[in-house]
Amino acid sequence: MEVMLAVLVVALLSAVAVLSFGKSIQRAKAKAVVEQIRYVDASARDASKRFGRSVTIVIDPVEGTVSRRQVSEIRYRGRIEAPYRIDEVRVGDRRATDVVEIECSEMALSRSYAVHLKGPGLDKWVVVAGLSGEVTEANDDAMVDAIFESLAPAPARGDAD
Repeated sequence: MEVMLAVLVVALLSAVAVLSFGKSIQRAKAKAVVEQIRYVDASARDASKRFGRSVTIVIDPVEGTVSRRQVSEIRYRGRIEAPYRIDEVRVGDRRATDVVEIECSEMALSRSYAVHLKGPGLDKWVVVAGLSGEVTEANDDAMVDAIFESLAPAPARGDAD
């Protein structure tokens, strides 16, 4: 009876450890997906400055890839591994679930864009500021809308007499 009780306690402790460890792994994988977007943007900006020519960031939600293309050659391609996925990409007013290309100029400037990532423990927007390359993580559409509205140019004011 004591042996059975000891085995039961060990089994329960093992189950708790596995569940606890599983959540840590899930968080680490979700963070790696976000870092993939950060890396592609930063490497595109770095390459455009270093070589003095534009570089294109290619985001393909269907294939689940993020790439850096220089001239016509893919120099880097990363895959967002299942069960994680790119749900949507937003560039300005355009919302896309297909291939999006964002040009990064030779001065390391691009349009601002946002990538919606989903998966276990992950439902997050990664917003990249085009002028600075600063990355912000947003948890909902309203926050992304507010960020893009703040980036929109103010309407021209006419002199009213």
